Amino acid sequence: SVEINKMEEKQKNNRKIIYLDFNKELSNQLLKAGSADERIILGSITNTFITAFKADGVLITVEGGTLSTGYKSYVDPLTYYPPCQEKTVSAAIRIGGKDQTVKLLRSYQEMGFAVNYDDSRFEWSYNKEEDATILLSKEKRMDGMPKAYFKVYRMAEDLSAAEQILLGKTKNPVQESASLGVDSIIAKKVQGKDLSDIYQEEYYLFDSQGTTWAVEMGYEKSEQDTLYPILGLFRDSFEVVQ
Repeated sequence: SVEINKMEEKQKNNRKIIYLDFNKELSNQLLKAGSADERIILGSITNTFITAFKADGVLITVEGGTLSTGYKSYVDPLTYYPPCQEKTVSAAIRIGGKDQTVKLLRSYQEMGFAVNYDDSRFEWSYNKEEDATILLSKEKRMDGMPKAYFKVYRMAEDLSAAEQILLGKTKNPVQESASLGVDSIIAKKVQGKDLSDIYQEEYYLFDSQGTTWAVEMGYEKSEQDTLYPILGLFRDSFEVVQ
């Protein structure tokens, strides 16, 4: 069976790197795998340790030497793997007063959710401090901040306590119940303006198997008719897939 011989945390160029040395069985498994399976195996290892230890990367070795497969030799630390993309879907939407059809990618995240997203306008990011998966608009403000974002994370607090935390982060909050995603999850919705006066924000809180989830979306007010409808497509396609 695949086993870890040794694990160390080190700083390299001001980055926190997890060094994982595996037994020979990891190489044996990867030599039998196709390129897609190799990505899944190494992506699962990398994302698990980056998330668990809030690291910047993971360097994987085998019996103290470089990990080599039929496809690649891994001499540098691996960084967070983006979600797996399964298929392309089309959606009708009204942007800037015009009816359009946009192509979205149905993507699955190791955190345990799936969402459709527009990769022409948004890009994936991972915040290790919050353990949050974020879609950031490629369109930026003058200060470099994205004009819109969509974020998914889990909270340690129960639903009521989590709601109070979010109320404290929002100006003039409005609370209501709402349905979320393809399964019409019953969620607590908090909306208002963020404390920095940059974004209009919406938070959706719900419990799944004893875990509090938060789906957060924010956008500049000027993007009400442009990027906000796209965020709505992301929200409506959200699905917990644990």
